[in-house]
Amino acid sequence: MILIRCSKLVIIVIAISAFSLPVFADYLPQQVCQDIVDKIDKINDSLSLDYFNHDYQLPKWDANEYFNILQHINMEDKYSLKWLYYYDGMGGFPILYYSNKDVDVSDNENIQQEIIESPFEHNYNYSNYLLLDGSDLSYFEFSVLEVIGGQFCLFWHAIENDNIIICTQEKLEEILLGVGTFREQPLPEDIAIKAREIDINPLIERNEDKVIISLVVFTSWGGFYRESFTIPTTDKYSNITREKEELVYYSCGVRF
Repeated sequence: MILIRCSKLVIIVIAISAFSLPVFADYLPQQVCQDIVDKIDKINDSLSLDYFNHDYQLPKWDANEYFNILQHINMEDKYSLKWLYYYDGMGGFPILYYSNKDVDVSDNENIQQEIIESPFEHNYNYSNYLLLDGSDLSYFEFSVLEVIGGQFCLFWHAIENDNIIICTQEKLEEILLGVGTFREQPLPEDIAIKAREIDINPLIERNEDKVIISLVVFTSWGGFYRESFTIPTTDKYSNITREKEELVYYSCGVRF
């Protein structure tokens, strides 16, 4: 039932935008998409650290709980989504990775050490063993996991990883009022005027061997931009490309 789209709306959109949208492009249901995003945000917000307490403990949380919300994607049967916490003196943030469900404690510790030594180019990318059911929402959910998955317990410079996915006009207006932004103050009026001109609809484009999913995202350290994922449908998601297009620049002006 969640996959049903309003066909009348799609027909109207295509009729109005026939000269700007490819024939295989389609808008995803805005409120359904925003509900998914908001539930992931709620999980992330519930996980926190008291950094000023030297005895703080990392939350005991199973990253596979994401899939209770992202119901059109999951890990392959023998693999599990895991996370570790990376801290290098300039900030701290979680890293999501995959692990075999049968891996023992010592092997998992070795995997974590390997990831910590090369946090941005390690060999345990969870997307290697992620399953998508092929529906439009599965590609959307994959993109959500990529953009805001692991966005919790952020410390110092890592706070700049404050992506907010926008799928509805209501969410856009919240951001313009400062809700969820770093300063929690209304954005300048000239920024708001430009932002209201953005087409915030989540968009999916399909062809024979790839799917392109596009989302509008806001960050207090860059403003509004369009995040696009090109996902092959025939190569087990191993050659995914990710692109950012600046739409409206904004900076909160805070430097760490």
